[in-house]
Amino acid sequence: MAHFQVNTGFGNRNLGKTLSEYLGPILARLDSWRRETAQRRAIADLTDDTLRDVGYSPDATPKPVIEIEAGLMSKLMSMR
Repeated sequence: MAHFQVNTGFGNRNLGKTLSEYLGPILARLDSWRRETAQRRAIADLTDDTLRDVGYSPDATPKPVIEIEAGLMSKLMSMR
């Protein structure tokens, strides 16, 4: 007698869970992501004086600076 085994690649999933048990962790993570994003945006909008008042040092996270030396454009154009 022949025996066939089918593997769908989904593993053993408990299909007895309710919709709230599936969506609960997903919605909790989405809510925490939303709060973290709002907090980062609020901190980014604060001025240096306000950051110092709150306790953040504005120098702790310096913004990237691009230093361009004299003659760079000439060098780049000569590479063409």
